[in-house]
Amino acid sequence: MLTFAYVRGVEIRCSIPVLLLLPAAAAFGRLETACVLMFSLTMHEFAHAVMAERLGSRIHSMELQPFGFIARLQNSPATAGDAIAISTAGPMASLFMAMSAAGIMYLTNDIRPILSQFAAFNLSLGLINLIPVLPLDGGRLFAAIFERRLGKVRAVRLFAAFGGVFGATCALFGILLIAKGIANPSPLITGIFVMLAAFAERKTVAISGAKSKLMQGATLRSGRALTVHTTAMSANTTVRDALRTVTNSGYNVIILLDSSCRSIGTIDEGVLFDAMYKGLSERTLHEAISMLSRTKGHFCMSFEDDPTPSDRIKNSEN
Repeated sequence: MLTFAYVRGVEIRCSIPVLLLLPAAAAFGRLETACVLMFSLTMHEFAHAVMAERLGSRIHSMELQPFGFIARLQNSPATAGDAIAISTAGPMASLFMAMSAAGIMYLTNDIRPILSQFAAFNLSLGLINLIPVLPLDGGRLFAAIFERRLGKVRAVRLFAAFGGVFGATCALFGILLIAKGIANPSPLITGIFVMLAAFAERKTVAISGAKSKLMQGATLRSGRALTVHTTAMSANTTVRDALRTVTNSGYNVIILLDSSCRSIGTIDEGVLFDAMYKGLSERTLHEAISMLSRTKGHFCMSFEDDPTPSDRIKNSEN
């Protein structure tokens, strides 16, 4: 992967196969088709990136791959609602481009091959990405919808399993086509890619929280200090809104305030992440802490008198 530019602090990378793709497409007379595919996929990923930035997620890098740009986020979407918005942005952009191209052909009565290809590819791209399996956008969409009921980890694992089954089915279909003498390896390649990506999704969600903590631990062991970001907010703030204040650079601490703006306790970022993984993003901090206290006996908190934050908050309200 080669780094060739920085745009507003975002690293722009290019994979080596891309440098070979366009000359190869030109050699086989498919340069126009290759440009249509790359542009369509790039706009699809760009829509994801724009929505992510609007919702507060930071983009670490953009990678130009043979199948388009991939946006790498520094932090995951803060809430299930944000994840839904980000995951649907790409398919909606693809469907919009397909309808725009079809509209141009209809209004001008000029069915050019390049416009026809552009419309057909974006229509396929938009619809396929709405299939509810990971790693497709539809899988992210439905994982976010089911997150509140199942929790983030269980929801991702469920739709990653669906992705594995879907990938295996595609691969088997591809093998049957080849066995019948039909030289079309696309279903086989697609199936293998989906299976591997689904396995990676399942593995990544299980270690995402631990990875963040390990990175912080490595920083401390190296002799460097973590910058502490302190924020004060009402105990009735939702976990969703509290997560929007969390920064990636450093350690986040939140001072909880009662209705009289008095401090009633302090929680760290780990409590917010625990609540998010448990599907409590729409709960208030008061409610989330109370629920987590039933299943987990420790938090990074400081309270003057009471051992649990939920008791402290209840006393302040009384």
